Amino acid sequence: MPKPFMLGVEVEEIALGKVMRQLNNMPGVVKLHMDLKTKAAKPNGEYTRGPYKPRKVYAKTGEEVALEYLAKKPGTNAQIREQFIVEHRSPHSINSVLHTLKNDGLIKADDAGVYSLTKKMKDRLRHRKDKK
Repeated sequence: MPKPFMLGVEVEEIALGKVMRQLNNMPGVVKLHMDLKTKAAKPNGEYTRGPYKPRKVYAKTGEEVALEYLAKKPGTNAQIREQFIVEHRSPHSINSVLHTLKNDGLIKADDAGVYSLTKKMKDRLRHRKDKK
């Protein structure tokens, strides 16, 4: 049996049905592979975000800022939010940061809503200081 070759064809959406019928009826066509995913063209190969301004890049992550604050003393959501403002970060991002840290088991909150480091995080910080 002769070796089949792959052939790529780009077809306009309106002509797809007619082209598929003609290819199916042609002798020598073994199998049709269809990739119907639409691929958006990128202007000049660059990614554009639209009318939005680019995101800021910080030297420290939000998790690092919150953990550094809590390493000094326990604090409430409002106190950590103030630290974010001092660091020129969005005060609204504190909620997702605290949620992530709490789910990872690095911080805990008491009934009054005061956050503090867990034993797991205190051990990590102690071992980081020992290596420096």
